[in-house]
Amino acid sequence: LVGGAATLYYSSHGFISRSTDTPASLWYDGRIGSGITVERRIFGRDGIGGLSRVFAEATLVNRDGGLDVLTRDYALDGRRATLLIGPESGARADFGIVMQGVVETVSISLAAVTLKLSDGLAKLNRIANESTYAGTGGLEGGVDLKGKRKPRCLGKAFNIAAPLVDSTNLIYQVHNGAIKDVPIARDRGVSLTKVAGAPAAGEYQVDVSAGTVKLGATPAGTVTFDIEGDASGAGYTEKRGDLILRLLAAGLNSSEIDPTSFAQLNSDDPAPCGIWIGTEPAPIAAAIDELLGEERFGGFARAGIFTVGLVAAASGAPQATFTEEDITALEREPLPPAVEPVTWRVLVGYQKNYTVQSDLAAAVTPAQRTFAAEAMRVAETKNPAIQSQRLLARDYGPVEGLYLNQSDADAAAQRLFALWGSPRAAYRVGTRPHAMLLDL
Repeated sequence: LVGGAATLYYSSHGFISRSTDTPASLWYDGRIGSGITVERRIFGRDGIGGLSRVFAEATLVNRDGGLDVLTRDYALDGRRATLLIGPESGARADFGIVMQGVVETVSISLAAVTLKLSDGLAKLNRIANESTYAGTGGLEGGVDLKGKRKPRCLGKAFNIAAPLVDSTNLIYQVHNGAIKDVPIARDRGVSLTKVAGAPAAGEYQVDVSAGTVKLGATPAGTVTFDIEGDASGAGYTEKRGDLILRLLAAGLNSSEIDPTSFAQLNSDDPAPCGIWIGTEPAPIAAAIDELLGEERFGGFARAGIFTVGLVAAASGAPQATFTEEDITALEREPLPPAVEPVTWRVLVGYQKNYTVQSDLAAAVTPAQRTFAAEAMRVAETKNPAIQSQRLLARDYGPVEGLYLNQSDADAAAQRLFALWGSPRAAYRVGTRPHAMLLDL
């Protein structure tokens, strides 16, 4: 702002913080109307999973026109906003956070100002592969690559067609930065030999510090690589929680991330995985959503902290109980089409093939030829008896999974089948505000 940043304070009934509060002895103007709504959901694309969202809406009474300045003199969009709930006669310290997010839109009428708040996911609209090629030659690529994104590989990825950044020296870039290794390189599906020194025909050399591969001779056709990618920071990792953290680092600061939940996800879901982000722009949110997949969810909790978790059947003691006095609305919602009415077979992908090929050399092995022809390998769990009983039972998947190993994809398919192989129901529950002090 031209005049600097300011914090505005409002309440539902008029409120003065105590001298011991922070901020102390401050008047909260009583302008908040009764129509505050907060919503959080963890339904994803095909079930429960992926990026979760939190939204809120608050109305400020403006019959006297005293808030007209909000749209005239203030730039509220994108600014942090916090909703709290507590006793009228209590201290500010007695209040709990219902939601902490950012102002998405501000609309003003003759009698009210309506603020729509979101969870800050807009911060993750930044591009995950933000760096671009200058087109000046060498590792900055030629004119054909100018403005294209430099690729990223987190964890391990298979059969990547990386950009040729230096056509004179036959250098390909598999990742923008240090990597662990490129264990396999192929020309039209035929494996090349990795060497430490200058490569000859049929050979390749890896520069792990630059994330590049140099060939020893002009290739006969499409060149692909299996990559063990990003080795920056704490080093190479294939843990899903750690890979998501590396993506978040470009959009959030450490105070906006819940490290405990990521450590728990790595413990609950240790299966190795990987993702490749090529030369086309890819938002951070989209890459994280792909890594979360169909079993994990992640997003900003009510306090504005990014949290992740693995979906599993509820167990243990309940965290809270709500009676008719607490519940203001209750209605059943349709399930996502992929799991309605019930699933009889679950298909989960592993070893994703990033370059489906048909231009393979005659010397390519049958196993490699089969792998190259499909987008991924697939694990399956099914119960045909369900299909005979429920005539509209669904196939679930194939979902990408991003798993490296079949055993992990098999286990994921079994977990998803346990979740969706029985009839389920989804409910939208409206509650009084204190219920929002709990997290889904």
